[in-house]
Amino acid sequence: MVTSKDILKLSNDHISVSVIPKLGGKIISFHRNDNNFDVVACKQREYRTVDAGGRFEEYDRSGLDDAFPNIDPEEYIWNGKHIDYLDHGSIWRSKMHIDTIGGDYLELSYINRDIPFLYKKSYKLNNNSLIIRYHIENLDEPFPCFWTFHGLLKYAPDVEIIYPKGISNIENVLENSMLGEKKEYNYPSYEYDFNHPLKYEPSYMIKYYGQEMTENGHFCIRWPSNGITLDIDYDHKILSWIGVWVTVGGYYNDYNFAVEMTNGYYDSISRAVNNKKYFLLEKELDFEIKLSLSNV
Repeated sequence: MVTSKDILKLSNDHISVSVIPKLGGKIISFHRNDNNFDVVACKQREYRTVDAGGRFEEYDRSGLDDAFPNIDPEEYIWNGKHIDYLDHGSIWRSKMHIDTIGGDYLELSYINRDIPFLYKKSYKLNNNSLIIRYHIENLDEPFPCFWTFHGLLKYAPDVEIIYPKGISNIENVLENSMLGEKKEYNYPSYEYDFNHPLKYEPSYMIKYYGQEMTENGHFCIRWPSNGITLDIDYDHKILSWIGVWVTVGGYYNDYNFAVEMTNGYYDSISRAVNNKKYFLLEKELDFEIKLSLSNV
């Protein structure tokens, strides 16, 4: 069970954040103190700790999570060793240890046993920004992986997404009623408005990726009717590809979307290895992302 005592709240004069360490450090709320609009997709059901082998669809599908070391579940053989990659990875299901907590700072850690690695993340509020720093350390043999920002954000029909520079081709990776069969699109496209993917009538769900490595690490997401802009900054040399997930009543009647920075292309370890677009964790990986909220 997850109770109100399990929810940790950080705040400063500008922003407030709520985190659940026993759900992998899931962020369930992120808003400006002078604007109550929360950019995080709200919960669909009660928060529950995750059973061994549980699937993401069986639990609350909201909040900002980390997908590591994969997204799609599979058993994969690497250098003769069978590795069991769980659905949406190991972090969202983990009960993270609280190492440090203060009014505007939180540090969590977790040791994964099936695929041995140490996972540490810290949250720091700085003016109108939330800075999340990650440290992932291999505790055994090198293994293929990728990290993905699995951040489900609040639905609104007028949401606008400004992508990192360098995207000229988009690959639709999910056959659906909106984009049709799996295929490539030019960006910008006359066939579909990728900058306003939530404006269409329900119900539908789509998922697509930019095919190129991006030239910078900056997403800008605007909710014009709510007067809020979310800027996401990160190291594009580490998280080199971007994806977008949208459901407008199409996936279990959910309404949300996600922008997904990642260092693997895409979703499954076998596909990423086949594409030669994955990360081999030999020793350690360190990076950070910054999420900033501004009034429009």
